[in-house]
Amino acid sequence: MVRGLGCRVQWQRLHGDDLNSSPANVLFNYKLRVPDVESEEKCEERLCARPTDDTMRTILPLLLAACLGCAAATEVICYWGSWSHYRTGDGQVTVDDLDPHKCSIYIYAFARLNPTTYQLDVFDSWLDISLRGYEKFVAMKQANPALKVLLAIGGWNESLDPKYSTMLANPSLRQGFVSNAVQFLQQHGFDGLDLDYEYPSAADRAGFAAWVTELRAAFQPHGLLLTAAVTASAAKIDAGYDVPAVSAALDFINVMAYDLHGSWEATADHHAPLLPRASDAGSGLDLQSVMEAWRSRGAPAAKLAVGVPLYGRSWTVPGADKTPPVAGSGAGVAGPHTQEAGSLSYFEICKNVNAGWTVVQDPTGKIGPYAYSGDQWVGYDDTAMVAAKTRWAVSQGFGAVMVWDVSSEDVSGHHHYDRRHYSWNYHHCGNYDDHCGNYDHHYHGRARRILLVSHQFCNDPAPVRQSLSCPSANGLFPDPYDCQSYYNCGHGTPHHYTCPSGTLFDPTALNCNWASQVT
Repeated sequence: MVRGLGCRVQWQRLHGDDLNSSPANVLFNYKLRVPDVESEEKCEERLCARPTDDTMRTILPLLLAACLGCAAATEVICYWGSWSHYRTGDGQVTVDDLDPHKCSIYIYAFARLNPTTYQLDVFDSWLDISLRGYEKFVAMKQANPALKVLLAIGGWNESLDPKYSTMLANPSLRQGFVSNAVQFLQQHGFDGLDLDYEYPSAADRAGFAAWVTELRAAFQPHGLLLTAAVTASAAKIDAGYDVPAVSAALDFINVMAYDLHGSWEATADHHAPLLPRASDAGSGLDLQSVMEAWRSRGAPAAKLAVGVPLYGRSWTVPGADKTPPVAGSGAGVAGPHTQEAGSLSYFEICKNVNAGWTVVQDPTGKIGPYAYSGDQWVGYDDTAMVAAKTRWAVSQGFGAVMVWDVSSEDVSGHHHYDRRHYSWNYHHCGNYDDHCGNYDHHYHGRARRILLVSHQFCNDPAPVRQSLSCPSANGLFPDPYDCQSYYNCGHGTPHHYTCPSGTLFDPTALNCNWASQVT
């Protein structure tokens, strides 16, 4: 996005409206980089009281993912796996647990293709309709008018059914799907559709391109968004995707740059490397190579969403050597909540680390950490790796970062092992004071109230001036000598930060706020 085009350009980009028809009181705040009401950040309703020391130690920070870019606008696309509603205990993540302000676009996964009518259909009528899953999901827009909510069709298991190939090969069935989809989305209040057909084969290639093109033509008059989750495999791209045609029809191309390794292989390895390692030997199984595979085939960078996993892939590794790639003997033990051998959600990884698993960071920074205990091993992305991937995505001009999926988060905060190590953290780096910032949000237990607890910048914290003694081991505290600055105390050590120009540290809200809002 070109900054000089004005405050309403970002609204238009996400909403597809004419510049003159965007809400009169909603602008794009270039300083805080969020959709804003006039010149103030109206976030008071999202703020609670100062957290206790115990809260600061145990609640998992969740990012305010309305981070809208640097030289170009960068969206945050979040999938929610609706089956997480049926998990027990801390693993349960319902629509009520979702933070409407965390993402630019939320995607409800999944709907299905009706095997008789070949039309868009509910997957779980009890959850989606009877328990008002669709209705509650769409209602998040009441709390965040800038939010877009989409419905995804497909998924790995659903895509195995040959009905998709049947529909794609038949123009009449495709047209029936397209006409019904518009009605279905409008009936339930969704802003668009995400196509998660995994994956189009060579026989599907022409039909898939026609499908997305026909959907675009039908969606355009209604302002509906159209996105697709796509493969990370270069071979599958060439086989099933007419990249120029598909790119022209889609608003975002959500590249699933994860599951590049898994327990279906004999070797345990990190499933979502950022950069190629010597051991990869030109395999293309890393984020940089995956994204370049799409871009080099004609997909515009601005439409590409960089996929980031909120879960790890696990193996049983019996040997003493745990350094990847390393010989494994099958899938890791299933987690107690997700119940999937070979995979652990972030909150299950947190629980394991709390229980004493060893965590090892890659000294090259090309992959995220791995953790192990006994013969159990898991590779995953932590804060530092997600930050690195995000900075890389922004530097490459990609239009979005996508996460799969928010139900893997430690929503309850019960298993958070260190407030500095949370699973995903969307950074924005831009031309405003050359800062790179992050907005950390905490779910306050199961009460689902949201508290902005920190706003820090990528520039190194300045040495502590004067002799400040932290009032408590962990927390944010105002600088008694400078209203624009504050101290972040971690384990009793104070670090000094300065808020952006025009803002002051708000000791009540514990964030950098407009000067007029700080008393």
